[in-house]
Amino acid sequence: MKIITRYILRQVLFYFVASSLTIVGLGVAGLISQVTITQGLPLYAAARLTPYVLPQVGMIAIPVSILLAVSLTFGKLAGSNELIALKAMGVSPWKLFYPTWIFALIVSVFAVWVNDVAYSWGFTKMSEAIVEGAESMLIGKLASDGRFSDPDGNVTLSVSGVMPDGTLVQPSFSGKRFPGDGSAEYGRLTVLHDQEVPMMRIQLTNVIYKNAKGLGLFPQPMTFDLPLDQFGLSIDEGDPSLADIPKVIRGIEAEKQSARRKLAAQAVFSLAAGDPQVAGSSRWVELRDLEYQLDRQIIRCKLGRPRRFSSGFSCFFFAWVGIPVAIWLNRSEPFICFFACFVPILMTYYPLFMAGLNAAKEGTLPSSACWAGNAALGIAGYVLLRRIHRY
Repeated sequence: MKIITRYILRQVLFYFVASSLTIVGLGVAGLISQVTITQGLPLYAAARLTPYVLPQVGMIAIPVSILLAVSLTFGKLAGSNELIALKAMGVSPWKLFYPTWIFALIVSVFAVWVNDVAYSWGFTKMSEAIVEGAESMLIGKLASDGRFSDPDGNVTLSVSGVMPDGTLVQPSFSGKRFPGDGSAEYGRLTVLHDQEVPMMRIQLTNVIYKNAKGLGLFPQPMTFDLPLDQFGLSIDEGDPSLADIPKVIRGIEAEKQSARRKLAAQAVFSLAAGDPQVAGSSRWVELRDLEYQLDRQIIRCKLGRPRRFSSGFSCFFFAWVGIPVAIWLNRSEPFICFFACFVPILMTYYPLFMAGLNAAKEGTLPSSACWAGNAALGIAGYVLLRRIHRY
């Protein structure tokens, strides 16, 4: 019995490691390529994103890999009639499943940590790295296209060329942020990414400016600071880590209580002064909006723990339902077995998970609704396991 157990664990571990490395490698290459193409980030700068992308890819790669590992292993056992032979010898199939479930539980704990790192560190660091490389990205776009503009048309900058040191030759500018159109002899573009709100600074020399009042010449250098979020570049604040969630919630609740006390004080003073229109004042509306935003932040923070645990422990439930499905199919072809397991799980787990997550975000359901997909897989796996054990 120990020999077959070691054989199964060895096969599961081999398929899991091989598929994880393959999926992570392809996922990292795909995300970096996407950032390079869509954001225009240079390849050397995009390669710096690799450590920050790994946790994000791991959130998807680990559950898929454990499902691939169990479906290939037990599909092979069932297809070669090894399970029938073991059952004929009086060995219960359940004894073959327990080691794999224990391994899946260990992987689930690791997956929870990967989810925590991705949400609390990966997304933030990735956006910071993109913002830090925004200067090279924007100058490179000007050098290749000769112009760029933000999606809303607030700023449009065109140049006739870019020198090797980054100096802009004959830049011209227009857009909603300027009361007119202008051009300059030279210019320089820099990104201030170390500020609270990252800014793009445009410095222009010998500016000729034209607006409704006429034409003007400005021999002194002109400087424009524009928020980078206008160009779809901003730093993602991320979510607090599992260890920091209680502290963050206490801080938000204290701020919420302060806003409520201000609302109550304003209501008392206004009513004492005989002003019945307090609820319509701008200050009252501002405090009410702040209280609503703080409520949303509390819901988001409280959702962090069940969301990460449910996503991480999906590895166990993927193995829980993947084993009986692979045995029930009784096919030794590896990829047919995997896709026959993966497609029903994909169509069941992820829609239920997203529906529960969105309902929890809106506050219509408790945060435990994130476990809806896992619960469905648990029930389906139990029914299939009973059927396999009986027949």
